[in-house]
Amino acid sequence: MRVWDFDIKETDREITVRAEMPGFDDDEIDVQIANENLVIKAEKRETDENRQEYRSFFRSISLPGGIDSDKVNATYRNGVLELHIPRTEASQPKRVQIQGAKAGQNSKLVDAHQTDGNESRKQ
Repeated sequence: MRVWDFDIKETDREITVRAEMPGFDDDEIDVQIANENLVIKAEKRETDENRQEYRSFFRSISLPGGIDSDKVNATYRNGVLELHIPRTEASQPKRVQIQGAKAGQNSKLVDAHQTDGNESRKQ
């Protein structure tokens, strides 16, 4: 039995899941997201006079918090299922402004320089 490729990539904006699932029709695939779990299932049965064939796929993964399950985009082409799961705006990283000692030192240097300049004028 061959194990098909299953890949997950994360960025700040979305999680992309790519699953090779050849031999299924798109209406035989069931994708669900509930309680921060992604479940992908597929099942196919074929019978004819001489043989019976059964094929199934099942994968379940935990997703991180802060995803927007209402805006998931799923496509299935050439035996590959691809899901784009966006993160919510609130869960995306935010840049934090850092107040460093250098900024405070620069203003002190300016104040000291101005004082020196004033003192020289008074003399």
